Amino acid sequence: MAIALLNSHWRANHPIVIGKPKDDDPAWSLAELNILAPDGKGYRRFQIIKVLRGRHVTQYRRDLGDEKSFKSLQFCIPGGVQEGDSIEILHTVGQLMEYADQQRESLEKRPQPKPSNLAQQWVDEEEWKMMLRKGQKSFMLGGV
Repeated sequence: MAIALLNSHWRANHPIVIGKPKDDDPAWSLAELNILAPDGKGYRRFQIIKVLRGRHVTQYRRDLGDEKSFKSLQFCIPGGVQEGDSIEILHTVGQLMEYADQQRESLEKRPQPKPSNLAQQWVDEEEWKMMLRKGQKSFMLGGV
């Protein structure tokens, strides 16, 4: 679905805030971001859905809760592409919300890497070099 917008600088304009969109509405993007709460007391995770209504990009914000309760990183999922003064919508709101749920779950389940200990890595490297100089090879199973 390709749509020519009235304003070629539509991205620079502030989107119109709307009520909750329907699952079959054409979606421009969905983002989950940590934003300062409206009352100014800490950060909260918001799901921001940009929807195409007529020839205007509109925005819906959903408060997901305190940002500390989320292990996943912030992310943005595109739902359409821009070419010149027109955009093409590729996904619906329902599809992007499903992708967001999957993204959030996959990022929460991903194991976190262990913190690097550079000093221990240097010691291990020096010990390995010393063992090679002595003719010992510890990298083979059973040793030689």
